Amino acid sequence: MIITGASGFLGKQVLQGLVLSSTVSEVHCIAVRSQTSMEKLEAIGSPKIIVHTGDLALLRLGLDITTARSLASKAIIVHNGADVSFLKSYSSLKKTNVGSTVRLVHLAKPRRIPIHLVSSAGVAGFVPRNELLLREVGVAAYPPPRGSSTHRYQIAKWVSECLLGRENQQYGLDIVLHRLTSIVGEGAPDADILDNLLHYSRQIGLAPDMDSWDGYLYYTSLNLLCTVGTSRESILKEAGGLLHQISTIRSITHIVVPWLRGVYS
Repeated sequence: MIITGASGFLGKQVLQGLVLSSTVSEVHCIAVRSQTSMEKLEAIGSPKIIVHTGDLALLRLGLDITTARSLASKAIIVHNGADVSFLKSYSSLKKTNVGSTVRLVHLAKPRRIPIHLVSSAGVAGFVPRNELLLREVGVAAYPPPRGSSTHRYQIAKWVSECLLGRENQQYGLDIVLHRLTSIVGEGAPDADILDNLLHYSRQIGLAPDMDSWDGYLYYTSLNLLCTVGTSRESILKEAGGLLHQISTIRSITHIVVPWLRGVYS
């Protein structure tokens, strides 16, 4: 297994799931930039984990040629790493967020290594409202507005999804796209809105009045995400080598309060 972004919140959880899997013998954490990130990975204390320093923006993600060729024989790539910024311009994000996808495709193509891309449900923001909800389909038909100065992180995810979809169509590369929304579970980021809603509703035994709200709240179970890459082979075959996975749970806003009671009772 190969994984990017292994030291972040989600990456660390996925990594621990891979380490615990009896079907995984090695996990190569690539494009690890800082000493702090290395220490986080080493603290897991698993002999399965092999750390490679580098950067998503570098040629071969910082791997030397010999190592890159060796990794090209591994089983699955999980591309979780990204520059997560909602303030930077698309041109600032492109080299890291799109360029790293291109470089991983180059690594995967010789031996047709399947790629799992951790994308974002934000790509649905480019779909006309009358065509929502976004199902498990490609988004190439729904490009971002030309010259858009907003949603630049989501644009980079959209471009990466389209790039991988093209690789699947032209070269038969197996691709799984995981479109995440809020991730709920122990250790979720403090700034996450939905996780804060769940946390403080539990703390005070109350929930906000949502009678006037309309729509859905999507969220993803951290426990389900931790199995990424270890149980998708049969599903991929049925999907023709290209699988779009949306967030696993949705809750209509007017049933959130009963749902909260069910979760925390």
